[in-house]
Amino acid sequence: MKQRIRRKTWHDGRSTGQLFKATSVKFSDNSLRDVHNEKSKTRLTCLRMHGTRNLIKKATEKDITDSLSWPRDHHGPDAASKALIAEITEEKVAEAIGACSPWKAYGLDSLNNDWYRDFEEQQTPILTILFNIWYKKGVFPNTFLETDIFCLKKSGDASNPLNYRPLALLNSDYKIFTRIIVTPVVIYAHAEQHEAVALLLDFQKAYASLNREFLIKAIAAHGYPQQFAQKAVARLHD
Repeated sequence: MKQRIRRKTWHDGRSTGQLFKATSVKFSDNSLRDVHNEKSKTRLTCLRMHGTRNLIKKATEKDITDSLSWPRDHHGPDAASKALIAEITEEKVAEAIGACSPWKAYGLDSLNNDWYRDFEEQQTPILTILFNIWYKKGVFPNTFLETDIFCLKKSGDASNPLNYRPLALLNSDYKIFTRIIVTPVVIYAHAEQHEAVALLLDFQKAYASLNREFLIKAIAAHGYPQQFAQKAVARLHD
């Protein structure tokens, strides 16, 4: 196990490009720069995020398969996967609506969280029927993949687009549905956390660069049902 961890994780002498090329689409020419920690004298390598055009490259099938094979001991069904194949109940819908924060901006349909909270009693049975149909069929409204982007200015030159933080204003029905299917995963993930050594990297547009094919296969490899991995997560990332 120690050998497998060393082969598949970062350590002194190994670049972050080698570590992350299987899970990110950012690595193409492995153009890296050195970062030196003056106190510890530890040599690190960091991806040059600015001024490099040839960074986008899809991970190969071999890269993805290899990265998913080494932690196989930890894969398999868990309590969350059982919850994800269960019927969506009115109780779950009502709980998700109640968990939505009030006074939040609305999406393209102009129906904010407050509207769903105010009419929770009337909305809950309707949403329960719709959510079960959409989830089982893997077919969702087009509005689930649409958003209104609002750019919030940060400090610095206002003419520089990088000095703005884009905020995606999503419809509340989408947020309610995704909260329902993600909650059991989050609860189980927190319960299963153990002491570990973590490598934290601050990548520009990190989520946008995540290889979606790897994401779906990783979810399936961990034992989550096809209904969740292929019909929900994959469809909502088209």
